[in-house]
Amino acid sequence: MKFKTDEIEAQWNSDKVSKKLKDIIKMGEEYSLIEFGQELTITDLIRTQEEQDRIYGDSENYQINPWPSVHQFGRGADLRVRDFTQEQIDKLTTFFNLITYDSNRLNKKTC
Repeated sequence: MKFKTDEIEAQWNSDKVSKKLKDIIKMGEEYSLIEFGQELTITDLIRTQEEQDRIYGDSENYQINPWPSVHQFGRGADLRVRDFTQEQIDKLTTFFNLITYDSNRLNKKTC
């Protein structure tokens, strides 16, 4: 497992990130290593409201009805995909979406 920054690695090693999220990412890492021989790189974990606003602030929908991010609650992660082919990305997406992350939100995909 790789991390974009030392801060993201520290977040990963803290209790701020959901154990279930960590477990899912670890499974994805194992899948990626077996299937493609590549590690995953986490590029974002914990996000503040200010960071959320900066990322989505130009969106008309967000301006009308700003939404909180799962990242603000330690339940979201962004992974770098530039190291993968589109076919590999599709396979990773399919793999992650086999997992039910939140049984109370079945309409929301994991990835």
